[in-house]
Amino acid sequence: MGRPADWTPLAAADPVPGDPLDVALTGARLQQVADQITADVNWLRSLCTAQFWDSGAGQAFQGQVDDAAGKLARAHTRYLAAGQALGSSLSGPGYAGALDQAQALSLRALSQAQSAWSVLRAQLAAAELANHGFAPYEGAPLSLYPGQPRLDSSGNPVLMISPAGAGPQLSAAVSRYNASALEYRTANGWLAEAVAQRDQAAARAAAQIQAAIGADGLQDQTGLWHDITSAADAAFGWTEQHWAQVLGDIANVCGWIASALGILALVFAFICPPFALALESMALTLTEVAAVCHLVLAIFGKGSWADVGLDMISLATFGWGRNLLRAGEATVEIADEIGTAGVVARADALSIGLTAGRAAAGDAGSFASLIKDADLASDLTVSAVGHEARLPGILGKFSDKALADFTPVSPVSVIKTIRGTDWEAALGNHASKTLTTAITQAAHMESPEFTESLDKLEEIPDLSRIVKLSGINFPQAVTRYNQLWVGAQVTALGTDVADKVDSVLNYFHVEVPGYDWVKEHAQT
Repeated sequence: MGRPADWTPLAAADPVPGDPLDVALTGARLQQVADQITADVNWLRSLCTAQFWDSGAGQAFQGQVDDAAGKLARAHTRYLAAGQALGSSLSGPGYAGALDQAQALSLRALSQAQSAWSVLRAQLAAAELANHGFAPYEGAPLSLYPGQPRLDSSGNPVLMISPAGAGPQLSAAVSRYNASALEYRTANGWLAEAVAQRDQAAARAAAQIQAAIGADGLQDQTGLWHDITSAADAAFGWTEQHWAQVLGDIANVCGWIASALGILALVFAFICPPFALALESMALTLTEVAAVCHLVLAIFGKGSWADVGLDMISLATFGWGRNLLRAGEATVEIADEIGTAGVVARADALSIGLTAGRAAAGDAGSFASLIKDADLASDLTVSAVGHEARLPGILGKFSDKALADFTPVSPVSVIKTIRGTDWEAALGNHASKTLTTAITQAAHMESPEFTESLDKLEEIPDLSRIVKLSGINFPQAVTRYNQLWVGAQVTALGTDVADKVDSVLNYFHVEVPGYDWVKEHAQT
């Protein structure tokens, strides 16, 4: 049966931790090893009893066997002493039994303390009510609505006194309060006794083991090489025990930094696009590192697959956002290509007509007919090319750059961008106003890239004619990509904020219903 997690008001955590049953099992195993060593020693010494071991080689071998048997016999003392010091049962001598008794006493102390504490709070409220909001503590000034019982330096409740002329309600509350305070003091004393019993038992067990080690004659290895191998073993042992915690910490740090850099990238996109791109790439790299850490932890059952899923959402929305930005640029290029094709067709028609002599000098009618035919050729070309054109879909424009987006970058690139930026020109004469405007635009999820794409569309000659003939509403398409981009950013930020809020609440031991349950059960 597990120990209680809540030890208030006696202690912040379990004051007598440990598992006595595990200690007893370990002690029993050590004693079994000692018994096995005794059997092995007897077997070794029985090898050299026959007469044919009287030869020189046999006597040499017998000496080695005796030496090995002697060392094993001395090792038996170590294992036996360690096993007896730990104990092999909860009822016998040894640390296991003492720990079990100390824990039982601490549980008794906790139960009485919590019961007394409940009464203390109730009677404190009653005393406050009967004494006009003041708590009459002994040897202390009156306290107005203290809320919690006052404790002395030893952690015991301070007793109350009944003031002169106290009414029956106040006197009864003070009496019951003091009785519960004495019960709490008793419980606190039991807890101190339990801790002392555990400490004394641990010291006795350690002394017994150390005495056996010092008296068995076995020499531990020393020297430089032993120090190096011991340090390596300790390092590997620490890594084996703490690698999951280290990976988890790396993932958390990378996640927090990536979130901060991502928000800064949204702001600086309106101030210095190259710097914003460097921040965004660095945030993506840190997200990839966090995703790898979470994946390793999830595979080995040390983490939640929900964390991996959240990282995948972040990476997917990033790639989707980049593809949508490229889709806006591609839409402008397609519109420009269609318009250019129409201009070329019109120019070719005019050239052919003029070469054929259709527009004779001074013949306004033939020239007007040629212009009309050229315009018709342009319209037909715009219509034909427009109907063959295909805009990117809702996933944006995929290209070779789509994979290059996920290439990890070095922090050096961010530093170089910072050094190579003319910040006076970027921020202008009113840096605070520039930053405030950029923050406002970022908060409204605006994008300078889509704004630039719409501005370029307006610069294309006869855009309305191209839209009508091709059947493609280019400004509407860019606006649609922008809306999808906003949705991707809101999804990414919302998911990230929810995860960060959950991690902060978990740090203060506050769980989010449902969310933490999913993360806990999404493990290998």
